[in-house]
Amino acid sequence: MVDAIDRLPRGSVASRMPLAAYLGAIKAHPFVVFAVMLTTLGATAGLHFLKGQSYEATARILVTPLPSDDLSLIGFPLPRAIGDPGRAVETAARLLEGAANTAFERGDVSGPSAGEVSRLKVSVEAQPDSNIVEIVASASSPDRAAEIANVYASAALEARGSQLQSLVRQALSATRVQLEATSDPARVAILDNRLVDLTLLDSGTDPTLSLVQEAAPPRGPTGSPRGVVLAIAAASGFALASVACLLIELLVPRRLRDETDVVRAYPLAVLGRVPRLPVGAASSMADAPAPVVESFRALRTQLAVRPRANRGGAAVAILAGVRDDQSGAVAAGLASAVEKVGETATMIDLDPEDPTLAAGRSRVRDRERSAENSSDSSTPRADSTHAAEPIQVLAAPPPRDLESEERLFIAARDLLPAARESRDWVILRTPPMSERSDVLTIAEACDHILLVSRLGMTPVDSLIAVRELMNAAGLTPAGHVLVDVRRS
Repeated sequence: MVDAIDRLPRGSVASRMPLAAYLGAIKAHPFVVFAVMLTTLGATAGLHFLKGQSYEATARILVTPLPSDDLSLIGFPLPRAIGDPGRAVETAARLLEGAANTAFERGDVSGPSAGEVSRLKVSVEAQPDSNIVEIVASASSPDRAAEIANVYASAALEARGSQLQSLVRQALSATRVQLEATSDPARVAILDNRLVDLTLLDSGTDPTLSLVQEAAPPRGPTGSPRGVVLAIAAASGFALASVACLLIELLVPRRLRDETDVVRAYPLAVLGRVPRLPVGAASSMADAPAPVVESFRALRTQLAVRPRANRGGAAVAILAGVRDDQSGAVAAGLASAVEKVGETATMIDLDPEDPTLAAGRSRVRDRERSAENSSDSSTPRADSTHAAEPIQVLAAPPPRDLESEERLFIAARDLLPAARESRDWVILRTPPMSERSDVLTIAEACDHILLVSRLGMTPVDSLIAVRELMNAAGLTPAGHVLVDVRRS
């Protein structure tokens, strides 16, 4: 299973099962989830508060289209029952809306809410599959919404009646003139009937429109309750946060989050689980908390009982994939555990870019004594005045060029036999393998190889690269040492 996963693209979320990748991404970025959800909830609550609650009230007007064979009112803008019935209702809705808007613009409407109505958008909607036109008004209170809807409906019917009355009176005058000018009995009968119909229509009302239901104050606000809105916002925020976490996993190099990630990338035993180290741990373990001290004591015990081929002191190479993986602190912690049981150790620090390991202990570089012993200046050495100390630190001098750096690794390897004879332990801290792959030449000469990974910091790809280098060199590390492990 591990091999199958490793064959997938490195750092890809697809390298794990979809559900596991999804849950792992969320677990790896709790602050992203918290921030996105908090922002979503805050924005939703803020908008909901600023918008306030809205109430809708509806007045209903019945549309009664004229029969298609009614010839007396031909020429008037009245809905007729011709073709699709819905078209007649839609025509009536547009006529009502136009008449009401014109009346409000002219200031022809009086009433306590007329000014407010003129500033609001009141919707006039034809209901499908019915002869009803609904006038829907919104306001911040139930009573105000009902009042606005009723004022608008009344204004629309009155304005519509006034428009029609003006047209009717013009038609009445024209019909009377035609009646006086004709003597044809049939024509006279038609004009008499038209006069009767027009006289009835002169009342100032539209015979095709009637108010069938006044708006009543609504019982509750429109939209979903606040609790439901916030629940939807929380769910939406979680969904957005999940997408953000997955994008981070896809676009940002994936880092080792827990022991499972480490073993999946490089299946080895985990020999050390070190909690978060104090500041300056690479210089001294004197003030380290008890859990840190115990983790290094257990690491030293496991290494002490492991079989080894070489005689003398045990040589331990401490390797890291990238910088800032706390390999120096692990070397100092192991040396401190060795010292506590009365054993001696020589620490060889081969990483001149990070000299914190030797801070607080004596270190004398050969370049300072080259005039006395004429030895290679790339060879790390300790001051003879501190040779009797339980822990001896040999710090590598800064290399002048690539050739001197290569001589440094050769000299360190040549130094191992003598160090084994005089010390119980030889602890070598190397530069990150991402910077110098030739540290394998030193690791090969050691009894034990420890791989240091810092949870939440070490990229998965770097550990996979270390694994490939180790496999290519035919080396098998003793196991992992994990740093920044959270205690359950």
